[in-house]
Amino acid sequence: DQLSNARIGIQTGTIFDQLVQKELPDADYSYFNSLTDEITALEADKIDSFCCDEPAIRSAMQEDDQLDFLPEHLDSFDYAYILRKDEKAKKLCDLMSDFIREMKKSGKLDKLYDKWLTGGKDKASMPDIDRLTGENGTLTMAVDASNRPFVFVRDNEAVGFEVELAILFCQKYGYGLEIQNMSFDGILPAVTSGQADFGGSGISVTKERTQSVIFSEPHSTGGVVMVVLKGDDTAGNSTDSESEVVPEYTEFSQLSGKT
Repeated sequence: DQLSNARIGIQTGTIFDQLVQKELPDADYSYFNSLTDEITALEADKIDSFCCDEPAIRSAMQEDDQLDFLPEHLDSFDYAYILRKDEKAKKLCDLMSDFIREMKKSGKLDKLYDKWLTGGKDKASMPDIDRLTGENGTLTMAVDASNRPFVFVRDNEAVGFEVELAILFCQKYGYGLEIQNMSFDGILPAVTSGQADFGGSGISVTKERTQSVIFSEPHSTGGVVMVVLKGDDTAGNSTDSESEVVPEYTEFSQLSGKT
């Protein structure tokens, strides 16, 4: 509620628009193409806060110590791959869902998620996509490679939790894999038009989206939060490196009158 009249950033094509307008109907909204653009705007004081999936901002916070987020969740969602609504895609979806359930049961999925969410992800190993055999054909995956830890670019290649999971799936079932990078709001149209076989990038499972696509078994769960910059240390004049650093904003109400 401290953000009630604030300048709020929203990534185009996401569900965040509905969530923020419900909670903060009087805020001043700006729209951005990527998480990177939102962080840049926040740090340049062009916005006061922006809406983001908690896993994505936790990943970004490991590299940018200016960032923090309000502890309240606007909402919580499962994340999954999306596929178009037809019989061929349904069979592929069932196969992917079985694979994800197997990974969950074995504990390998949690380890994979922790690998990309926690420190060292910029050096985290990736299976070689070029070594996929492809005897059963090549699958095309539509992504927005600016959504850490799900998908991001490293050394000119798409890497991250969802990319590695997709490669492991293709490895097991004899598929090749081609990654198509695009804006987030282009992923769903790419899948529904058949340009891509499936899509990922931290896509939330929502009732609205099920009207257009089918979802795989969810591979992770997270909350939607409001991201803010950290404030000054609580001591005010302390230079002690161990002084507690607190966020500039801690409640929605503090964003009243802000951008």
